[in-house]
Amino acid sequence: MNYKFKKGFTLIELLVVIAIIGILSGFVIISMNGAINAANDARKKTNLDTIKKAAVMLSVTNGSYPVETGCTIGSCSALDPLIEEYIPSVVDGAYTYQSDGASFTLSSVLSSGYSYQFDSSTNTYSTNNPINGTCGSSNGVSSGSAPTTNLCTLGSASTVTGSGPWNWTCIGSGGGTTASCAASLSVAGSCGTKNGKYADIAPEGTAACTIGTVTGMTGSYSWTCVNDGLSSPTCATVAATYAQQEFKNVGTNNWTVPAGVNSIHYLIVAGGGFAGGVNLGGGGGAGGLLYNASYSVTPGASIPVVVGAGSTAVSVRGGDSSFNNIVATGGGWGGVHSNGPDAGSGGSGGGGSYVNTTAGAGIAGQGYAGGSGGYPTNGGGGGAGGAGISSPTGTGGIGRDFSAIFGTAVGDAGWFAGGGAGACWASPCPLGGRGGGGKAGTNTGGCGINCTAYPTGNMCGTPGMANTGGGAGSGYGGVVGGSGIVIVKYVNNY
Repeated sequence: MNYKFKKGFTLIELLVVIAIIGILSGFVIISMNGAINAANDARKKTNLDTIKKAAVMLSVTNGSYPVETGCTIGSCSALDPLIEEYIPSVVDGAYTYQSDGASFTLSSVLSSGYSYQFDSSTNTYSTNNPINGTCGSSNGVSSGSAPTTNLCTLGSASTVTGSGPWNWTCIGSGGGTTASCAASLSVAGSCGTKNGKYADIAPEGTAACTIGTVTGMTGSYSWTCVNDGLSSPTCATVAATYAQQEFKNVGTNNWTVPAGVNSIHYLIVAGGGFAGGVNLGGGGGAGGLLYNASYSVTPGASIPVVVGAGSTAVSVRGGDSSFNNIVATGGGWGGVHSNGPDAGSGGSGGGGSYVNTTAGAGIAGQGYAGGSGGYPTNGGGGGAGGAGISSPTGTGGIGRDFSAIFGTAVGDAGWFAGGGAGACWASPCPLGGRGGGGKAGTNTGGCGINCTAYPTGNMCGTPGMANTGGGAGSGYGGVVGGSGIVIVKYVNNY
């Protein structure tokens, strides 16, 4: 018996058929998705129109639209309670509402990704391609304060919050999605006003750090300023060293300010002292003296400096000394049977044996008056540091000691502008007096050596020491007062 078999499909043929079926199915699915998207978009537009009509009716009833800064229907605090009956039918899609009370906008994103919106001010619907907000140039930038500019290159920024790092969101201009932006706080400490300068002591406070706190201060005045855990470059200064210039030559001198020097650290100006008295028991006058803690100068400038001479006659004060416009008036006299004049750093001690006389006043800022005196008590001349004393020996006022300021004694001694002492004329000092001049530690009067009861000439007085501004001691005849001095101390390690 013969059998006849029918030929079947090959594998390739089956694969081709399956591919054709898949392609046809894809078309069907795409078509179905398109229909679904079209239906969803139509429903969104209908819901949007429903909400629009409700908002318009609220405006007719209340006179304005519910005010919202921008919200999603279902979470709008002002609008939702007024359209509760519509909310269940529209929550199947996202609808945004914004209004200032006079107009409003409604929008929703369609399946195409485009924004469909209604604007009451134009009473029109429109479809816009959504545009995302984008961060500005401040994104990721360290800042010492919350950023306020360049937050968004596209869109508008929400409120910048926090104390750093700062975060914000850039809102798209077409109702699109947003971009989250951020900037961080990174403020290093910064060196203070003493950075790179010379200082007497290690700097503190804003002199060390204008921002942050100082750490690691060393003996060479190096430190680091720390702020918010981020340190600055190391700051540094060095201890100041000083030069001292003394002017002792009587008359006009000139000082050329060294390069880099813009201020004087200390300045002392001492005027000339006065001569001793011309009668028994007269006190010697003191010199004037001024002191400045600092004084501004210009590098390279030539500054006139005058050193006052000590007085050689009872009718003339000691010479004035000056540094530019700072003047120390010379000292006044003692004795002469009359009241002393007002003068720098003291004026006179009292007159001698005949009349009770009064010392002149010291010029303000230039020391103290001398002690008053007269028979039987003889006044001592006033010093820059204290008044002369009226006593049988007429102690002179002791001058000021500036060795602590300058580190060592300056001039020829550590004292300046001490007053000459009064003499003793009567018992217990039968001989003529010999007062001390204005120099270190020798301002006390006492009975003179080789003096007779009524001496003549200058042998019974002690001259004031040169370049101290000291007054001369007393005696029957006047003796020369000490000449003045000007001393400048300045930083020299620029």
